[in-house]
Amino acid sequence: APPDAQTYGIEADEEGMYGFTLVARSGTGLGKEPPASGDQPQVWVIVDLTAPEVQLSEVVPVSTGKTQHVVIKWQASDKNLGRQPVTLSYAEKADGPWKVIAANLDAAGGYKWQVPDGVPPRVMIRAEAADMAGNVGRAQSSKAVVLDSARPIVKIVNVEPTVR
Repeated sequence: APPDAQTYGIEADEEGMYGFTLVARSGTGLGKEPPASGDQPQVWVIVDLTAPEVQLSEVVPVSTGKTQHVVIKWQASDKNLGRQPVTLSYAEKADGPWKVIAANLDAAGGYKWQVPDGVPPRVMIRAEAADMAGNVGRAQSSKAVVLDSARPIVKIVNVEPTVR
């Protein structure tokens, strides 16, 4: 690198953990000895290009009285998941736009979403997990979840005699 370089770029051939140590040299070649086998590097870097695997195991609408809920269960896995990497969202169409239900959830778990007013009667549900490298994996419901908390009412409007 040039003597006045402030950053250094390195390309890794594959995913993995790499250790780096910088050794400075003066114009006459004086400096610290290069690291020997077994020396710890100054910094470790993890190269991760793989998105987390995410599965929705349950998406079930539940009506209790006048309240509509959706029970959502998921599982996310990845070598480099951070703490609470999961976000749940809903959309009227499979291609969005998506609106957040809840964020910063554990990698595996369940959530009981109380459906607010104004949500369309049919929605798609999505679970997304982001790893520490910024890779995002997702899973979404294969079909729309029907949200129908209305109770049908029947009214008799006419009675006619039948002849036997």
